[in-house]
Amino acid sequence: MTRKVTSRSVVETQSPDYLETFARLDPESAYFAVNGNQIITFWSDGAETLLGYGAEEVLGKHCSQAIRCVTCSKGCGLKEYTNVSKLNLSHYRKDGSEILVQKSASAFFGNEQGFQGGIEVLKPLERPEPPLERSRSLVDFHGILTADAQFLNMLTGLRHVAHTGVNVLIRGESGTGKELVAKALHAMSPRARRAFVPINCGTLSREFLQSELFGHRRGAFTGAISDKKGLLAEADHGTLFLDEVAELPFEVQAMLLRVVQDQRYRSLGDSRDRSTDVRFISATHVSLRQAVKEKRFREDLMFRLRVVPLFLPPLRDRKIDIPLLWQHFLLKSCQRHGLPQPSSPPDLIRLLTTYPWPGNVRELINVAEMIAITCPGKVVTPQHLPPEFRESPAAPAATDQAFLPEPSSVARPEPCPPPIESWMPRSPDRPAIEAALRACEGNTSQAAKMLGISRATLWRKRKKWGLV
Repeated sequence: MTRKVTSRSVVETQSPDYLETFARLDPESAYFAVNGNQIITFWSDGAETLLGYGAEEVLGKHCSQAIRCVTCSKGCGLKEYTNVSKLNLSHYRKDGSEILVQKSASAFFGNEQGFQGGIEVLKPLERPEPPLERSRSLVDFHGILTADAQFLNMLTGLRHVAHTGVNVLIRGESGTGKELVAKALHAMSPRARRAFVPINCGTLSREFLQSELFGHRRGAFTGAISDKKGLLAEADHGTLFLDEVAELPFEVQAMLLRVVQDQRYRSLGDSRDRSTDVRFISATHVSLRQAVKEKRFREDLMFRLRVVPLFLPPLRDRKIDIPLLWQHFLLKSCQRHGLPQPSSPPDLIRLLTTYPWPGNVRELINVAEMIAITCPGKVVTPQHLPPEFRESPAAPAATDQAFLPEPSSVARPEPCPPPIESWMPRSPDRPAIEAALRACEGNTSQAAKMLGISRATLWRKRKKWGLV
């Protein structure tokens, strides 16, 4: 039975010592409390041990910053369900690893004030492994695969953004998964049961784009032989995803501004306004600020679409993901075509890891598909890869420093690939050494082999430049 309180929340009236007494009865479990705004007011020592966050990191902050359920798409639901008893869930820890827990929770409600807070207990169903000892594996976050802890932390932190309902602008190179992130935001939001409607703003003419977005009445223009409902109507109470939003024609931007600002629009050929309740998630591979400077995009529209900006890292900045994604998509392609899986030796993996992947994950998927079909059951060599892997690639196109590769003097493969060791300079400089160490995650032996020098030489150069 839900307990009723007539004044302040029980969570706020009880002292931390009182709650700590209960927590000490089960020191291996995580005990925490939230107030009516879901702000954490108590955090036990067991919570720090189990989830990795110290009390000073979470007290006074929204619970979604520390309680990151892998399988929950719309938060804990405590306000709606009032009580949760022995529910098995998977949670992310601070370092990105997963831990299975059993959750019990109880909410408190005032007679008139509504939800006043709650207390939650997470009992571990398995003991978390230390971060350095656990094996690397891909985590599937709403279709986005990664083992990169920093990227995963960014993704799981989107849950709070999803719940707010504000407009989001996603910035990233082609192939980084902007639409997948948009779909994840929609799936985690209160609008998840309504439509997610995508449109690519760079593939349609101005006239056709106006008709697609706003709809039209019969006879509005030549060829309009019947009424058509626009995407704004389809996305009502849902999410409209504007891909390549920087390509919107200027005239359409003015029409869209009114929708974003007033939630009202008028179909082509219509004489009356219509209302809509749409959340806008936009995506672009270029800088909207630069487009504003070049008079190609309205500044007032930019500010309304860019309430929360998100920047997706290119694949070359997620080097730990490259070999894992390669094996994953290679296996998937072989299973799809009924072919034996090719073997990827270490030298090939090193080449894949140092390649800049200008097409990002989309390019990796395509290359894996090609190898699965052309090399079934074979040992894959650089000669089997597309020509760009054996040429000196140009720097990836980008309009912002955030997406340019870090400076490096790493030599690129010649047209006829020599041994992997000779791809690096014989006397590598500091940027080359830093790049090799990042690629090998600090493994001196592997970095030395990649650079074509001995471990002793690498150690001397690291000491010389203060890289130890």
